[in-house]
Amino acid sequence: MRTESLTTRRQFIRTAAASTTALSAPWVIPASALGKGGVEAPSERVTLGVIGVGPRCRYVLPQMLDQPDVQCVAVAEVQAGRRDAAKELVDQHYGNSDCAVYHDFRELLARKDIDAVLIATGSGGTPRLPYSRRKRERTCTARSPAD
Repeated sequence: MRTESLTTRRQFIRTAAASTTALSAPWVIPASALGKGGVEAPSERVTLGVIGVGPRCRYVLPQMLDQPDVQCVAVAEVQAGRRDAAKELVDQHYGNSDCAVYHDFRELLARKDIDAVLIATGSGGTPRLPYSRRKRERTCTARSPAD
C-alpha cells in the first residue's frame, strides 16, 4: 500500500537549500578578535599586572601601555591614592573601566589570566615577592634605582 507524501520534491529541495545556507553562513566575528583594525588579537596580547605604583612605575607604565600587544588588566598598590591614579591612567588609555585594583599583591598574582607582572616597588617596598604560578613556586626580585 502506497501513501502519498505531504512534501513535494520541489519543497524538499527549497527547505534543504535554505537550511544548508543558514548553517554554512559565516559567524559574525569582530575585527578586533581577528587582529584587524590596528588592534592585536587577544591571543597575541600579553596581559600585564602592575605591583607598586611609585615614581619609577609612573615612568615605565605609560611606555608599556603604548605597546599594541600589551594590555594592563590589574594594579596592586598599598597606597589608595597611587592605586586610584594608576587605575585612572590605565582606564583612560583603554577608554573603559576594566582595570582591577588590589591592595594586596597576592590577589593580583592569584589571577590566572595575567601573563606578565611589572614590579615597580621602591627601595622601601617589598624586595622579594613570592610568585606561585601553575603549581610551581617562584620568587621574583624587584630592584629600583637608588634615589
